Amino acid sequence: MRHMVGRGALACAALLLVGLLGREVAAPATAQIQSTQAVPVFQAQVGPPPPFAAAPVAIAGAPVAGADSVIDLGRLGISGATGAAPPALPATGAIGTSNAYLSLSPDLIPVSTTVAVGIVGSGFTAAELVDIYANGALITTLTADGNGRVTLGLGTLAGTGDLTILATGRTSGKSAGSVGRLVTGPTVPGLATAPHAVNPTSGTFLARITGFPANTSVTYARNGVAGGTLMTDANGQGLINLTVNSVIGDSSAVYSFHTATTGQFAGVSMEERADAGTPPVGDQNTTRAFIDRAIFNSAVGGNLGLVGEGFQAGETVVVSGCLTGAGPPPPTRMGPCRPSSF
Repeated sequence: MRHMVGRGALACAALLLVGLLGREVAAPATAQIQSTQAVPVFQAQVGPPPPFAAAPVAIAGAPVAGADSVIDLGRLGISGATGAAPPALPATGAIGTSNAYLSLSPDLIPVSTTVAVGIVGSGFTAAELVDIYANGALITTLTADGNGRVTLGLGTLAGTGDLTILATGRTSGKSAGSVGRLVTGPTVPGLATAPHAVNPTSGTFLARITGFPANTSVTYARNGVAGGTLMTDANGQGLINLTVNSVIGDSSAVYSFHTATTGQFAGVSMEERADAGTPPVGDQNTTRAFIDRAIFNSAVGGNLGLVGEGFQAGETVVVSGCLTGAGPPPPTRMGPCRPSSF
């Protein structure tokens, strides 16, 4: 999110987005602000695009070997457990200790699947050994690449329940975690990326997709503008390193992967900011914001949660951004791009 100011160490907002499923959302539009239990709620409507053209952003993709690095949790006897003791903190999808970061996707993980979920971590020391834990049990040790990043896929058993993942560097002592839930029934493709914030000038991030059709070309895009394609393997997964070059400057965007088939779509929000660090380093910024959903169904809309951290206690929260898309705006719409405070 661009230019977000939080109250204290944490700011939380919930946004109701009407008519946005199937569209990408990088930042919330602003309309009426309500408050329920001290959590601001923004009601947004799809409106016309802003009256200016975005500056060009170039995305270069380099497929990465190693997508076939998969740990079978079933062979290790690990399944989801509702009452399992959590691993050592942090066990979230946000920044861990010393700006380490771990992304897990999808967060609703299909059971009994050869490659059910993808994991990508960043912020570790180059070439250090990184221990990976699932529900508190050590499942493997990975070697961080030259950018301090690690990645793997996980296969699952039939059991449902929570799945917590923790990565800890042996040399740096950095830790980051994430959590998902093993479920039955339909699930969506996954897109795990790290780091969360990159430099807009030659910044890079690692992206891992899962749950797509096998041996299929998948298009990747930034805010809906295609940048290239990635071929999945026999298990419907793929791994790619993306390099961003933007003349927009500090901004935020939705990066997505999709095919032409309805439902084969996954996306995440990313921050592009100069204080993210000199490439390939990312997530060096002291303030940050996350949204829990980047893709919505255009037929029914949905809700998303927004959280920010690293700000001064008591200062004003400023949220700015735009929503664009087809459909007439309501008469009370405040405009396509306006900041709000809370």
